[in-house]
Amino acid sequence: MPFAGRQAYLYGYNNQVPGPLIEARSGDTIRIRLTNSLPEASSLHFHGLHVPPTGIADNSFVMVAPGDQFQYELPLARNHRGGTFWIHPHMHGTVARQVWRGLAAPVIIRGELDAIPEIQAAAEALLVLQDVTLGTDGVPIEPSFMGRMAGREGSLITASGKVNPTIPIQKNG
Repeated sequence: MPFAGRQAYLYGYNNQVPGPLIEARSGDTIRIRLTNSLPEASSLHFHGLHVPPTGIADNSFVMVAPGDQFQYELPLARNHRGGTFWIHPHMHGTVARQVWRGLAAPVIIRGELDAIPEIQAAAEALLVLQDVTLGTDGVPIEPSFMGRMAGREGSLITASGKVNPTIPIQKNG
């Protein structure tokens, strides 16, 4: 897939890095079908959402094998707080590799504050920060064991899939 001005062999949700924005409101039910086209098992974790950690919701024991599908259903309480959250894989043993290869997507839950006219009128800029180190062939270079344990910063840092994006900010607004 094209990424940051070059060809890269990343993992992506809907062939996008970062994955598509998911928006919902408090009281909604989010339904996501994960079709695993990876060569390894994967799953989803809905980071920060207050949803059940069992069954077909945010169950960290779900394993979606290569070629399989799984339908997630996340019931949001009517009083679920609004905010920005994110989705990432949560397959034990491969979480770091799958995230470093691009699997992440933003989630916005609209709450009661979003009904305030001034908030509705305000411009939004959503940034998904990711980093990766690509080899000359476009394949991500796997971090060392210590890099996986302590974290590392890849040589290619992106904001919503772009290198050095321009983000307009209103002055005195």
